[in-house]
Amino acid sequence: MRHGLRSGDPGLSAWWRGRHARRSARRRCDVLAGECAAFLDGTYGAVIERGRWLREPWTWVNELAHAGIERLEAVADPADAGTPSAWDEVVAYLAVEILAGVGHDPAALTAFQQQYLVPLESSWAFGAPGQTPVALVAAVRAALARSCTHGQSDGT
Repeated sequence: MRHGLRSGDPGLSAWWRGRHARRSARRRCDVLAGECAAFLDGTYGAVIERGRWLREPWTWVNELAHAGIERLEAVADPADAGTPSAWDEVVAYLAVEILAGVGHDPAALTAFQQQYLVPLESSWAFGAPGQTPVALVAAVRAALARSCTHGQSDGT
């Protein structure tokens, strides 16, 4: 007799199913929380790759749209990345461009990401046409040009 239930008691089976369901739900919540954290810090693409799922183009934008200065610096220098894909090379190039554009200033980076890269990420996540490495370069460079023009016109 354990937990007040006798062996063979139908209540034991219900108790076991409930316990298993709680553990399973806790594991699923932990996985979801980890994926949310990865999304918000720009590392969601790595989660996708570890799971061996097909990495969608928007996940490359995610890296640029949410990474901090240190992460972008690491992305800009993919020395230990092995054999980089075209996407890896484009994101490394754009990380350098973005860091130069914001002057390695965390506040300027956050403002640029919120105004330009998060909307781009959202657009790509919802299936904007023409998602290629070349299109990503064009979109980010256009955003950098707009942010520089906007910054000069408002006195900042």
